[in-house]
Amino acid sequence: MKKIFGLIMAAMMLVSLTGCGNTELTAETIKVISEAGSTGEEKVTGVMDDANDDTVEVIAKDYFARSKYSAVDSMATALMDVENGVADVAVVDSVIAQGMIEGEGSSFSDLVINMDNKFGDQYFGIAFRKGSDICPAVNDAIKTLRENGKLDEIAKKYGLEQSVEAAKDQEGTENETIPAADSDLEYVKSKGVLTIGVTNYPPMNYLADDGVTWTGFDTEFAQAVGEILGIDVEFVEISWEAKETELASKNIDCLWNGMCITEERKDMWEVSTPYMYNTQAMVMKADKADAIMKALAQ
Repeated sequence: MKKIFGLIMAAMMLVSLTGCGNTELTAETIKVISEAGSTGEEKVTGVMDDANDDTVEVIAKDYFARSKYSAVDSMATALMDVENGVADVAVVDSVIAQGMIEGEGSSFSDLVINMDNKFGDQYFGIAFRKGSDICPAVNDAIKTLRENGKLDEIAKKYGLEQSVEAAKDQEGTENETIPAADSDLEYVKSKGVLTIGVTNYPPMNYLADDGVTWTGFDTEFAQAVGEILGIDVEFVEISWEAKETELASKNIDCLWNGMCITEERKDMWEVSTPYMYNTQAMVMKADKADAIMKALAQ
């Protein structure tokens, strides 16, 4: 799975806010758990990292300067620790958090996401070969899906309405496409299908219970765009580290998998209009959120 490294803040078996004794929750009693980096070292200042090739630095060190920390192995573990009362706060990738907490069938319904205290900004886009005339066609389709409400409908299913809404003001920030000599759109039409490179990355693209069918926000989003363009879509699982080669060799026609937009990628590929906002956000139990925020502000 494409990895977005980030901090995960949690607490170690703190005395309950309503428990015995007179212990008051303070910033000092909150212990921070950060996700271990590629070196295996714990770090209180992390990086939102897309397969180690683009970064949005997390500005959390000062905010949690009074808190001690250790490491957990995944964002899912952090949310479970908060759910089970082992942890007070998790600071995780907001898109994953929204999918797990607010999506259909969520088992974390008593958790809340505070995106007011966010650490780093990202936008997701779709990457095509340089000069691909598919990109402006997809941009037009995205605009249509925004206008007719279909994009919001898909986002609601996966708990991602807030992230889609936050990206609307980015429309028109994509680079102007200078068409290549050979039409990518005609190439795709001639072979009858748009081949999309993905990784197993919920809630964007992931395998359903049958282990064969792809589902997720990006999956349904791509299918809706394909309907507008009159093009069938298929999903091919790739190694994210090999994405450049896969795209250049025409094994796939685009990357549509919660891909972070960077200036480097905009120079290398045609990148669509941003369609989703992502950050690292604090996750807490709803009934403890006010007390936690008060303690951290002291």
